[in-house]
Amino acid sequence: MRNQAILLCLLLCASTKTFAQDNHPWETPELRLLNDIAVTSMEDYTEWSKGFRRAGLPPSEADWAVNRMTEKIVIRLLKPLGDHPNPALLRECLCFLGEEVPEAFDNIWRLVLLEMSSNIDPKVGNSYDVELAESGRNGLKQRAMRGASTKP
Repeated sequence: MRNQAILLCLLLCASTKTFAQDNHPWETPELRLLNDIAVTSMEDYTEWSKGFRRAGLPPSEADWAVNRMTEKIVIRLLKPLGDHPNPALLRECLCFLGEEVPEAFDNIWRLVLLEMSSNIDPKVGNSYDVELAESGRNGLKQRAMRGASTKP
């Protein structure tokens, strides 16, 4: 958790400058660092999520805080993924959102659920929503829209 807080501070303090475009934009130092921070945060969140689901308790303030911090890190991927497509990273993010983020926290994650599934690469997002539906789970767009009518 301490590492995640440090990574969050680094990411939030990072410049919002436009990333240089070249043949492999995700190999630039800025995007490589962003990718590493996001992937590490998703891995840490996955471990937290397993414990949260096992406990079967209602969300605590600490649980909400974990979700807010991780969501802010993942939000930082939205623009770079839109500007510089990275299908493997997008797919990893979709799987993270669909399989690791408990639906109890959809109100926090609503923006990311919609953006990742609809606006970055709708073809990939729609394909993943179909996979979720086939496995009996709610699609990311469905989760985001359902949460839009409830208070956080």
